Amino acid sequence: MSMVRNWAPPLADPAPAWQRPRTVWHQAFITLVVVLGVGAGLWAVAAQWQDLFAAWASLLLGLGALLTVSPFLIQMNAGGNAVHLGVAVSVLAFMNYGHSPVLTLAMWTLISIAYQMILRRPLKSTALWTGVEGLAVVAFLATVESFPETAVGESVGLVGGITAYILVYVVLSQINTALGPRREGAPWVSPIRWSRMATLWFINVAFSLLSLGAYNFSTRGVQIPGTDLSAGSVTYLIMICLLVHIFTLRSTLRQTRLKLNVVLDAAKDLPWREAPAPAERLRTFTSVAIPGEAVVIQDDPPRTGQLGSPIEFPDGHGEYIVITRTSTLESFTLLEEQILQGLAHMASATLRVNHGMAELEIQAATDELTGLLNYRAFLDALAAAAARHSDFHRLAILYIDVDGMKGVNDTLGHDAGNQLLTVLSQRVRKLLREDDIVARVGGDEFVVILSSIAGPSDAEKIRQRVEAEIAAPLLLSDHWLKPSASVGLACSTPGDGGIEELVNAADRDMYRRKTERRAQEKSGVDDAVSEEAPRIKSIGGR
Repeated sequence: MSMVRNWAPPLADPAPAWQRPRTVWHQAFITLVVVLGVGAGLWAVAAQWQDLFAAWASLLLGLGALLTVSPFLIQMNAGGNAVHLGVAVSVLAFMNYGHSPVLTLAMWTLISIAYQMILRRPLKSTALWTGVEGLAVVAFLATVESFPETAVGESVGLVGGITAYILVYVVLSQINTALGPRREGAPWVSPIRWSRMATLWFINVAFSLLSLGAYNFSTRGVQIPGTDLSAGSVTYLIMICLLVHIFTLRSTLRQTRLKLNVVLDAAKDLPWREAPAPAERLRTFTSVAIPGEAVVIQDDPPRTGQLGSPIEFPDGHGEYIVITRTSTLESFTLLEEQILQGLAHMASATLRVNHGMAELEIQAATDELTGLLNYRAFLDALAAAAARHSDFHRLAILYIDVDGMKGVNDTLGHDAGNQLLTVLSQRVRKLLREDDIVARVGGDEFVVILSSIAGPSDAEKIRQRVEAEIAAPLLLSDHWLKPSASVGLACSTPGDGGIEELVNAADRDMYRRKTERRAQEKSGVDDAVSEEAPRIKSIGGR
């Protein structure tokens, strides 16, 4: 019984999807099933119209029994394209006792239509599955009536009728699956699980034979108005229905607990880590909580028959988590829809939180004016460089100090000075390789970490290019300026004192170069020129 419990879905299907016919052959198959199955049922209704009014209690009893046992379903095949069956044929067998085959077909047709309308199934889906049900019922009744009305004949005919019903239903469902739409790479039909079919067959046969015995032993009991059934046989049917319903409720509780455990696990795991990406973690949680043939993240909203929920990304664009089930009979429950919405909301919230944390980390590590690393981030980068530093992994440090910043600030204003620093930082950045690091460590000071250099000569070439690029004239606040900078250089050597000492060496080299520049520019005036204004003096000191 534990194996059967695992096969039972949590709820009856409230609104199965209608899959549009994939080919002309699929449309022809649907039309044939509807015409034959529904046509036979409607013919029986027309032929037994008056008797149906007299059997009103049997109709209500059958509909109530079907609604009660409908949540109990066992999947007959493996993988996707699911075909489910329950104990409805047991209720059909009970309804057949005491009624003619044509009246039974008429009653079951009305019961099947009413059942699907109560569950709000689409009209096209109702027609298709009423047709499938009608052909299965015809097979059941024809098989039962082909055996003599003896004790043994009734029992054998009942077993044969149940077998015929199950086979016709499964075969028609598999043909519909083979002809209908399916996901790429999916097989035409899913293989039948014969052990499950045998289990379901045994359950239906047992219930039907017991109900046959109850009917035969209670035919002389109190008759219920509006039906040819006795109070004893009806009591037995109610007991069987309640037993199946209790069993299904237990299975429903188990399945619901499993689904909610996934939600709890997802909530406990918040905030979801960046690796794997939150969207991928959403797919993982969803695949466990809500079975389906395909669970994808896509730009388009879900189509009819799919279950989906939007995912909101921090950049404003939206995507959808979408689950597809190719079985026409089984759709998604309200609980599954709510679970998907909750998981998608967790993913959206995680994306926003991760984006916000990334923005804060960037802001905390970035110089607000130039967009380069700030001093704190430079220390972290320096520590990382020290961890990589070795005799075979040579580094170089450039220590840059912009000359004449005080003169620019005093003459053109601090806004112009900030603009100058921004332009110079961009010039330095574009000269460097992708794995090199540049940071602003003071008001007019920058430090560059050159990774994996071949030797001092290569580092010197980079230093000279940096000086030349910084010295290119620029227009600033309607003034042409020719900026300059003192660039110190230090290269790592085998057995040196470490990365911190390398930075200090570059700083000392920068001071040396600055002193030499001051000595060469004793006049204290640089080449800063304005188109309309006098020449601007540049102070070469720190």
